[in-house]
Amino acid sequence: VLEHIERQVLPDLLSEMDSDDAADILGELTHNEAQEILRQMDADDAAPIQALLKYDEDSAGGLMQTELVWVHLDGTADSALQEIRQQITEHEGTIDIHEVFVVDQEHRLQGQLSLEALITAKPHVPLRNVLETDIHWALPEMDQEEVATLFERYNLISLPVVDNNRTLLGRITIDDIVDVIKEEASEDI
Repeated sequence: VLEHIERQVLPDLLSEMDSDDAADILGELTHNEAQEILRQMDADDAAPIQALLKYDEDSAGGLMQTELVWVHLDGTADSALQEIRQQITEHEGTIDIHEVFVVDQEHRLQGQLSLEALITAKPHVPLRNVLETDIHWALPEMDQEEVATLFERYNLISLPVVDNNRTLLGRITIDDIVDVIKEEASEDI
């Protein structure tokens, strides 16, 4: 498809895609071609894609997307719902919500909330009281096979990716892991 598509169309198409898929497409181009397309994109759309391109495609960083929903630890259930609505509006409704990640003031991952827990909580309940803290995460350098093992072992649908300071960078969703499992099985065969 990349051989036959007009290059001037790519910036608009990539702007409409999830960041991980857009980075995968740009990864198929030469470095110079990819940089030229990124320069043609809106800075807000290009920045997350540019950040993902620095990771190896077979790593957690190469699988992750930057589109996710997060709320502040110091909030309440009601304020969290307001934050979520605002984030969805900012992303024009294109974010799929699997879990809601909870971060502190330095954007370090503190836990996650299921939508069920958030919706059923009383409005003024502090998030600290409904937060799930026993969660799994991946570092961006983690190999995709290790990530797939986490998904299989713990029946995950989404996995946060954090740096060494536990700063939330993105998430990996189950649809990308299904592709990894198929790829790895094909390799083995």
